Amino acid sequence: AASWMGRASLALTLALLALWTFFLLLARSPQLAYRILAPFHQPQYEPFGAGKVTLLDSSQILPLAVLYLVSALPFIFGGFVATLALTRYQDRVAQVYAWDLAGAGLGCVAAFALLSWLDPFATLAVLALFAALAAWLFFRESGARGGARGALALGALALVLAAATA
Repeated sequence: AASWMGRASLALTLALLALWTFFLLLARSPQLAYRILAPFHQPQYEPFGAGKVTLLDSSQILPLAVLYLVSALPFIFGGFVATLALTRYQDRVAQVYAWDLAGAGLGCVAAFALLSWLDPFATLAVLALFAALAAWLFFRESGARGGARGALALGALALVLAAATA
C-alpha cells in the first residue's frame, strides 16, 4: 500500500507541476488568460441596466473546462493519498484521520505563509516539492527504489522551478 501511496503522491506532484505550467502559460499569454477568465470579470455588467450581457461564450467552454480540470487535479490525487492511507492502516483510522486533518490545517497555514513570502508560481513549486518528498517517504517505506528516485527527481525539478520563479 505504501507503494500505491507513493504513486498517488507522485501524481499529486505532477498535478501541482501541471498547474504551475498552466498558470505560467496564462501569465505569459494575456490573450489566452483573457479568453479563459473573462466570464469571471464583467466590468460592463449592469444589473439594473437595459443592456444584455453574455456571461459565457461557446468559445470559452473548452478553455474553462481545461482550467477547472487542471485546477482540480491536485485535490483529486490528494484525496487518493488520504484514501489509500486510510485503507492501508484500517486498524488506526482515527489516528490516520487525525494526522490527515492536522496536516491539512498545517498545509493551509503554510500556504498562506509561503504566499506572503513568495509569488504564486514559487509557492506552487514548493508545494510540489513537499508532495514529492511525501512520495519519496512512501516509496522508501515500501522499498521501491525506482519510485524513490523518480520522486527525488521531481522534487529537484520542483526546487529548480521554485528558485527560478521566486
